[in-house]
Amino acid sequence: MDHANAMRGFLALLLFLLPIDALAAGCGPDAAPAQAAAAGFNCETYRWGSGDDHTEIDESQTYNPGYKLYWGTANNNGHVTVLSDYAVQPDGSIITQTTTSSGTFVLNTCGGPPASNVWTVGQLFQFGYYAEYVGKWNATGHPGQQAGFYGLSNNWFPTSAGHPSWEIDLPDAFALEQHVTYWGAGSAQTLNNNPTVLPHLSPTVETGDKWGVLVTTTDVTWYWNDAVNGSPGKVDFSSLGGAFTAMDVYNSMQCFGIEAVVPFQNTMVSFKVWQAAPPPGPATSGGVWKMLHRR
Repeated sequence: MDHANAMRGFLALLLFLLPIDALAAGCGPDAAPAQAAAAGFNCETYRWGSGDDHTEIDESQTYNPGYKLYWGTANNNGHVTVLSDYAVQPDGSIITQTTTSSGTFVLNTCGGPPASNVWTVGQLFQFGYYAEYVGKWNATGHPGQQAGFYGLSNNWFPTSAGHPSWEIDLPDAFALEQHVTYWGAGSAQTLNNNPTVLPHLSPTVETGDKWGVLVTTTDVTWYWNDAVNGSPGKVDFSSLGGAFTAMDVYNSMQCFGIEAVVPFQNTMVSFKVWQAAPPPGPATSGGVWKMLHRR
């Protein structure tokens, strides 16, 4: 057997043995959950969890690409992230606890300098994905204080001044639910999981369940521990009078972040996103960097 044919045979065998995810350049190592794979989202485009550490956070506020998380710099309450707002644990989980009495986004997948007030770097998610958040918290004795894990969009495709912003709560630790909030003309309207209330609301004490959202062109569907959360488990857009649909959320660019207050501790165990293909690269521009979530 000549060496060329032997090498071709070896490569063919190697490709056969490799898992599909390993063949997709730019995709992360974790296999997609079944519901994500069924929607065509097999490529892990974002991963924070075991093996990650504080060096992957832009703690020096360079706003250079290559970091997984960026500090909040222009929250609605004016709080700018400081080192004491969070602590990265040896297992990769992050405990957040701020000095503010209202919710503050302390770490986000995208960011921008305070002076610019726009997204200049980081990772945003658009055109369909499955996002999975695993968190821990104890909300006992902290009524009314906002904390959770959220996505917020102020950037649209195509860009238009008439487009509102969409907020994906995954979940809200104190409202005890997963929901989408519509922000338009300075007002907010929460679109709960209709027609029935979620059967698996985030409990007062959360010890590590999987909370997921599947965003496609036709639906925004909630998941809890890989099962549809609710019946039918989809966001109902009818209260918006037919002006908007799931396609609008699909088109929005979502920056995800973890929020915390004092004295409540919110722990991000992991956050992962699967999409149809690897992202083209770090975001270089974006919408206005405002964390609007206040109810």
